[in-house]
Formats: sequence, C-alpha cells, structure tokens
Amino acid sequence: MRKVLFLFFIVALFGAANAQNNLLGKSKSFILSNTSEYSLQELTTDDGVKFLFSEVPDIGQLFLFFDGYDICNTLALYPVNEEMLDALLEEIIKQGTKLTDKSWQIDTEAGSQHVSLEMDDNAKFYILFVPAK
Repeated sequence: MRKVLFLFFIVALFGAANAQNNLLGKSKSFILSNTSEYSLQELTTDDGVKFLFSEVPDIGQLFLFFDGYDICNTLALYPVNEEMLDALLEEIIKQGTKLTDKSWQIDTEAGSQHVSLEMDDNAKFYILFVPAK
C-alpha cells in the first residue's frame, strides 16, 4: 500500500500521468475541491501569509503557498524521513534536467517546474517546487 501511495503522490507532484493532478498553477479553490486523497488545512504563518498544509502518511508534510490571485506558486515538501527524501530525489533526477548540484527542471504537460533541495533554519531538508519562468 505504501508503494501505491508513494507512486500516486509522485504523479500528483509532477503531473506525469495527468496534468490535472499537478498542484502548481492551480487555484486554491480547485485544489481544495479536487484533492480528496489527503486532507488539507488552511493555516496562516506568523507573518500573516495564508497557506495549505497536509500531513501525508508515509510521505511527509506538504505546504502550498499562493500568489495574490490564490494560484499555487510554491510547494514545499518535508519528507517524513531520509529514505523518502532519497526516493523523491531519485525520481526528480530521473525526470528532471539538472541545473545545479541541488536543482532541476521538470517539464510536464502542465508546464515546467524548478525543483530544488533546500535546508530550513532548523537544518531540516525539504524539496521546493516552483513554476519555471
């Protein structure tokens, strides 16, 4: 079951099988009404920035940020463990074009995404997805 969930999540992130599943570029209302595979909560940062959050079992924590028009322009994924981080990076490397040691571009039917491996202030790795310009 874990592998099925993992494969679905990879498809949802990269939009490889169905452009409808790609979350970047979708409106907040579309995401909330069409994402039943995992529960999304609307939260606000300490700075007042609204975002969607989900704890996806066996995958990690998902953060979706939006522009002034409520279009998803940033997706951050904190993998649940190092094994998941490695698996996600392996898939990104397979599908993407390397830009730097820690960044790639992935081209899908829905458009291009820049993907990068980042580290937060607590020295925790996460994967950042933004639309390519």
